[in-house]
Amino acid sequence: MILISSIFLITLIGLIIWKFWFLERKISKIQLMPHQSIDVNLDIIKGWVLNLYQKKKFNGIIAFVKDDVVIFKYAAGYKSYKQEPIQENTKLRLASLSKSFTGFGVMLLSKNYDVSYDDPVSKYIKQFPIQDISIRQLLHHSSGIEVDYILLAKKYKPKTPNYILSIKDASILISKYVKHKYDGAGKKFNYNNSNYILLARIIEIVSGLSFEYYMKQEVFNSLKLNNTRVWNLLSEYTKEENDLFSEGFKSYFKSKKIKVQPKWTEGVAGDSGVFSTINDLIKWSNLWDLNPLLDNEEIQEALTFPNLNSGVKFSHGFGWHLKENTIIQEGKKLATNAIMVKNFKNSTTLILVDNSNNPRFKKIYNELTKNLDNLFNHK
Repeated sequence: MILISSIFLITLIGLIIWKFWFLERKISKIQLMPHQSIDVNLDIIKGWVLNLYQKKKFNGIIAFVKDDVVIFKYAAGYKSYKQEPIQENTKLRLASLSKSFTGFGVMLLSKNYDVSYDDPVSKYIKQFPIQDISIRQLLHHSSGIEVDYILLAKKYKPKTPNYILSIKDASILISKYVKHKYDGAGKKFNYNNSNYILLARIIEIVSGLSFEYYMKQEVFNSLKLNNTRVWNLLSEYTKEENDLFSEGFKSYFKSKKIKVQPKWTEGVAGDSGVFSTINDLIKWSNLWDLNPLLDNEEIQEALTFPNLNSGVKFSHGFGWHLKENTIIQEGKKLATNAIMVKNFKNSTTLILVDNSNNPRFKKIYNELTKNLDNLFNHK
């Protein structure tokens, strides 16, 4: 009898937790009015977004751009567990959306420093043991590299006090152990952050600058992305600058917010590490239409479907996932979710960044994408 009661109680508690989790993940549907104007339906979408904020089901930024004009943008919620409000000048972590910036940095390196995309990695990283992996294959994630630099660091780096993993140290680890899991260059697409750590290291070696400083001088400042920065545990900024960076946090069932603390492996960048504001991200999207540093042919190099050795095309450019007429990059790191989707055919861009462990993030993205596509494809 006691056993049956215990099983019943455990089952009941489990059902209650499941119900709360289900409700926590649930979002309402957008109800467009098919016979109304685009403006009316955009107001419906804006109201839906605002409702998400008010119900604490989204914490970050949302922007939608059409024909290089901002249709709507919101920056709301908290930039950290301390509950300071997000503002338009808050720099939010971009996770793997950072790769689009790293890819652009490599493109400038190619143009300004006489570096070929088809140069072998070993030409620049002398200790890299494999001769047939090219910079292009790192950019495309077709290098055959399968080792995870974070797992290597945790396994092989001494856990001494105050040690922080750097781009240089991570590239040394990748070079030392890359052959332990290697399937041959150009054989298949395999998304691996180690590729972009090596690209960041090549930028440092060729330019003679830290990756952080190179990106600031050559990319962000040159493109007037004045509120975009590389930041990691090895960065040095003033208190005023640091106060503008967001911190990811966790919150369950609207509980007290819990800080997500970066670990000692967060001294790297290239695969992630870029922080930006909603307005700079809108500029970044527009720069893939017209760019003052790279001409259209050079930009298209990043957006062309590449081939494997077999001749089979696959869908990853320089820091972007590719679809027909569309570029996408998304990421998740330290409780932050980020995604940018740019459709060249419709001249639209959707940007979402949430610096909390939001279990609804993908649902929000899917609901917005579906309705915005319907709105601008059929009107």
